[in-house]
Amino acid sequence: MAAKQRQLGEFLPVEVWRSCLEYASYRDQINFSTACRLFREICLPFIFKSIVYTSKSFQDSNLSWVEAMEERSVKFQELVSNLSIASCVRQCRLAVSFTGTQKEWDRQIEEDKISKPALAYKAFSEGFLLALPKLPNLQDVTIQLLYGNVDPRLLTILAEMRCLQRLLFHAVSFKGTALQTINNPIPRLKPRELEIAAYGAAADITVDDELPYFSSERLERLSIRSLWIAPRILLDLSKRDICHRLVSLEVELANKDRSILYTILSRCPQLQRLEVELPSYTESAFPPIPQSSVPLLSAYVGPAAFATAIIPGHPVRSAEISSDSGWDRGEHHDVTRAIILWGQSSGPLVDVVLPTIPCHPDLVSAIGEHFRGLHTLRLILRNHDDFEEEDDMGADDENESDDGDNEHDMEDFVIPTDDNGDSQSSALGYKVCINSMQLSN
Repeated sequence: MAAKQRQLGEFLPVEVWRSCLEYASYRDQINFSTACRLFREICLPFIFKSIVYTSKSFQDSNLSWVEAMEERSVKFQELVSNLSIASCVRQCRLAVSFTGTQKEWDRQIEEDKISKPALAYKAFSEGFLLALPKLPNLQDVTIQLLYGNVDPRLLTILAEMRCLQRLLFHAVSFKGTALQTINNPIPRLKPRELEIAAYGAAADITVDDELPYFSSERLERLSIRSLWIAPRILLDLSKRDICHRLVSLEVELANKDRSILYTILSRCPQLQRLEVELPSYTESAFPPIPQSSVPLLSAYVGPAAFATAIIPGHPVRSAEISSDSGWDRGEHHDVTRAIILWGQSSGPLVDVVLPTIPCHPDLVSAIGEHFRGLHTLRLILRNHDDFEEEDDMGADDENESDDGDNEHDMEDFVIPTDDNGDSQSSALGYKVCINSMQLSN
């Protein structure tokens, strides 16, 4: 076997073998790893780059499920106890898929009521906690708990992992975590990317609760999709150091928490992309964002009302405007005023996506006049009876053909440009098409 390995190494350098086997399928890599020691050493990092530790759903509460979870826990620990395997792992996902009431099992465990599902869940989670520290090169961790409480011990272990780059919490609750860490603070986690997707989770956390679990020291990308978790994490981060590295922020907030958004934006001098969801938005106006805040912002995704506060005076080049209640009821003159404000971007705006807007000649003229650097514009028009049906509109038979994607009667306007690439707002042309506006420059 040693002679065979030397022959393979002499036939092609190890780097070439590695490049070739990298393109093999996962199953082929497993087969190659059994051929010789050289191929095993090459293929192990591919085979065990990512591992998943997942439970099976409970169909009943038989004792066999408890035994199955205990066996799975033991096998997982044995796997990561192999140093050659553990050092290869870069991504790990914990997926709890117990059906039923997860919160009830959490309560039973806390109250020391020994139910069979609670025993299985405890054996399963303990196995992950014991195995995780044995993965020295782990960079990407996903935690999916079906709205179970995040164990403070898990956060402590993750905080001690120096190679951790990306952390995703999906369908989790921090309620029990907050209660358990009031008198026992834990070290702060320092990922480069943090994503929390927990729609509707932890609705009963009190207003004054904060979640002091994350540090902005290395944080570059932050995404929080939870009306209850987002304000508490943002508030905690804003009370600490400035987020010097943060370049992308995606957040879902209630309208009552919008002051927290203003605070965190004032502490993100490197922020380049902002995506905001305000599902409980009211028609109250948003104060303008000072130019000194987010001076590098180049991309915005969010409601129209907040766009009028953050786009003017900032170097925004890409904007995807979502609809809100005030926008949907707005007349064309209200939309025109918003377009005038968005045209004050110092970017200037190059790519724009607009929600449903009233189809009116003044509105289309405003787009051509105030979006002079525009390359691409996608919009949906309604009430297009304001336009006269003339042959020079270009609404010929081939343009009116249905491509299968035109479910919402979307239309395409082409604004002609002069030799310098400037839109000719005084001689605006338009034609009916599909769903996006393309402007040549």
